[in-house]
Amino acid sequence: MIKEIIAFLRKYLRKFIDWLRMLFTEVGNNMISVIIIFLFYFILWEFPQTIDLLLIFNQVDSERIQEIPIYYALLVLLGSIMWIGPLYFDPRVYRKMSVKGFFAKPPQVFGAVGSQSGYSPVYYRKMHIQKTVPKLLGCLLIIISSLGVLNAFEVSEGYSPLNISASNIFLFTLIFFLLLLVYPVYRFIRKLLLLIPGSKISVPIILFLIVVGIVLLGVLNRQDQEDVLKLFFSNSLLALLFLAFTFLFRKIGSDATKTWIFRALLGLIIVALAAYLCFAFYTPFARRLNPLLIVLISLIAFQMLAFVLKFTGKKYKVPLVTIFIILCFFAGESIASNNSFNHFAIEPIPDMENRISIEEHIENWFNTRKGAILSADKDYPVILVSAEGGGSRAGLWSFLVHSYLHEQYPAYFSKHLFSLTGASGGGVGNAMYYVKASEVMRTNEDFSFLAENGNSNGYMYRASELYSENFLSTSISGLLGRDLFQSIFDFFTFDDRGRLLEEQWEEAHYEHVSDFTADPLLGRAFLSYFDQQMMKKSPPLLIINTTHIQTGQYALVSPVSFDTINELPGFKDLIFNFQEEYPDATFRLSTAMSLTARFPYISPVARVSGIGQFADAGYYDNIGGGVTKGLKDIIEAEWEKFKEKDSLIPADKGLNVVQLLIKNEEQVPGLKYSTQLRAPLTALLNVRSGHTREMKEHIGDEWAINLKRTPIPPPEELFFSLTDKSESQDTTTITPILPLGRYMSRVAILSMEKRLENPVVKDRLDSLVTLMKEFKQE
Repeated sequence: MIKEIIAFLRKYLRKFIDWLRMLFTEVGNNMISVIIIFLFYFILWEFPQTIDLLLIFNQVDSERIQEIPIYYALLVLLGSIMWIGPLYFDPRVYRKMSVKGFFAKPPQVFGAVGSQSGYSPVYYRKMHIQKTVPKLLGCLLIIISSLGVLNAFEVSEGYSPLNISASNIFLFTLIFFLLLLVYPVYRFIRKLLLLIPGSKISVPIILFLIVVGIVLLGVLNRQDQEDVLKLFFSNSLLALLFLAFTFLFRKIGSDATKTWIFRALLGLIIVALAAYLCFAFYTPFARRLNPLLIVLISLIAFQMLAFVLKFTGKKYKVPLVTIFIILCFFAGESIASNNSFNHFAIEPIPDMENRISIEEHIENWFNTRKGAILSADKDYPVILVSAEGGGSRAGLWSFLVHSYLHEQYPAYFSKHLFSLTGASGGGVGNAMYYVKASEVMRTNEDFSFLAENGNSNGYMYRASELYSENFLSTSISGLLGRDLFQSIFDFFTFDDRGRLLEEQWEEAHYEHVSDFTADPLLGRAFLSYFDQQMMKKSPPLLIINTTHIQTGQYALVSPVSFDTINELPGFKDLIFNFQEEYPDATFRLSTAMSLTARFPYISPVARVSGIGQFADAGYYDNIGGGVTKGLKDIIEAEWEKFKEKDSLIPADKGLNVVQLLIKNEEQVPGLKYSTQLRAPLTALLNVRSGHTREMKEHIGDEWAINLKRTPIPPPEELFFSLTDKSESQDTTTITPILPLGRYMSRVAILSMEKRLENPVVKDRLDSLVTLMKEFKQE
């Protein structure tokens, strides 16, 4: 009995090992598809700047509604390439295939890799795996998109709407797909499907009903956060559609019909490749595309390039794909380490302005406001701003808060604001406001940060109009397009994606905020905003932070020098180091803005010859709290010195240093233990957020302005439902999810504007305005 059991186990263990060997062999044959799937998974599941791009589809406006079917079509197209492409690698195909034959018929139509009779069960298992793996890989790509919606919701909300995580569903899907690769299991499921009567008629009907379901789920979307489930189910139906289409392909019409479908796919591939070349070398075209469309088009281009190399290599027995990858890797490493490689270098521009010390600036600041300081019995408000990073939503929130304060009390900028600092998106929002407020202070022009009446999107502030621009697609097209080629081959000379983003910021600010000044305000030299004429008025300091890659130090782009003080220890003075290499020069303000927001991979790490490379300020401190703390200590120390010099100021006269903290809604992670293997890496990844949290707690919440999702009325043109709502359901408002990247939807922007009307936020901002109004301004 025991021997029989052992023999039985050995038999099935041998079968399992053979099955596993065949599976790994076929996965290796489809390694190109596996790599593409891994890249797609990384982009949608692991990368913060793109992890919520799928949720943007949940907030699509009527004028961009076509993006959803295009996205679905590209998903199916990329999945179809994964399904059909590997069939060409069979020796019976590539040995006799010509260019003309490539466009003639799909391999499965003329029987190159079809099932055959009279062979052993092992052969059938092998052929089953060979034909099924490509189909499942294509479907897996679409499932990653579908579950990516749930994953993005979990990251944003902290919980799963289905009470089961996207990762667990993904694991169950992989197990089910592995079962489909077991031939007896697949044959059993196939027999069940064959029980459906009239398959020649029922198969098209089933496919049609799935398409109808996808369309209906899209129509029912109200852009609310709860409608994420509809987007998830719509993507899931698309995966089911692809799976049914590939497995039931033989049931779809005649060979002529199949050939027509095949040629239509080839035509779409040609269109996608043309689109890739267009946005890769003509960047204005990329701005018109949703970032996810650019991702899919790029993956199609990479897949086709690898496919052609592999097909050609097999035909001529040369491992072209392997050779190409190795050459690209070594060429990229060689070019990146070359001192003459300046593709990602920031551009010096003439800037003859001399900086004064921070002590001198503070003394001037006190002198120009001495009358106002003495005009009331209360302590004079001195406002120091720290703006947290977080993509466009952080930049817009910072800009909105400043716009509100400026509209309520224009002297906010010129009399009470001492400094603006921050990190990443928050630092960009600070600069967006600063350049125009500085121009108003310089020229005394009458200007409002409110949007003009009658704007088509219903925005209240100019900041919202500016941040409605798509600032992400150009960066992604550069990352996956010409910047990639430049980093490998270094053939051409053109602006990198970091400079393209700067130009886009300049143009958007010029159009929406600058009121078409003589030149884009953001394109001027950084120190030009702090020339001698302006410094006599003692304007606020705009301090932009970045991270020095080679040392890990915080580097400051500051209009004043701070080398004689001890309150900002360990921080690099970037302009001082820059002018040692490039005398009488600095860089554009837009360049300084991009230095603080060089998010990993989306933006390139900036190069400065002789100094090093610079990346996102959030690596070190995502709110600039350390800079604000140092400035506060300096101001308080210099105030005591100022009072000693000026006998007219009472000894007990003080300053009310207001640390205005503009921050995002924080999701506190739950307690989750790591293995001894993962714990060190987890600690390194969490140091960034931990340091930022420490700075927030040090500054305190007294003057914290928190961004949170806020309900708004649904846009009328998108409010549509075929179901009756019960009285308990709220149909008068929606609560949009606020995306993290550089691509904001209309409803998200409207929700952020609505947040300014929140009683807690409004009361805190109005209290600050009241504090300032108690002092007479000269």
